[in-house]
Amino acid sequence: MPRQTSGAREFVKRTNIRIAGPNCMGNFVAGRMMSASDDRITDLTGGPVAVFGQSGGVVTAIVRALRGRGLYPGYGLTTGNEVGLTTADYIRYFAQDPSVKVMACYMESIKD
Repeated sequence: MPRQTSGAREFVKRTNIRIAGPNCMGNFVAGRMMSASDDRITDLTGGPVAVFGQSGGVVTAIVRALRGRGLYPGYGLTTGNEVGLTTADYIRYFAQDPSVKVMACYMESIKD
């Protein structure tokens, strides 16, 4: 296990703070927050789609493809190594969010 992942895992266990990643490319929530590294996303207009996944490159490509077709996702989240929050956590959250009508998820592995 890489040192970065083991340190993050210990931090989560010790503090019970939920984190995204590590090893992710950032996130955005339309109208509220932008930490994604893709400088081509210049406005945070959002819509009913949540895009999330373990590959930041794939998530970014899906977001750009949707935006190019006039559909502006409300969420674009990269989950990275999933030391804290997992794909299951995001699915659970988005299933309860009334603003989300569609989820687009890319998984490389299922940890639990």
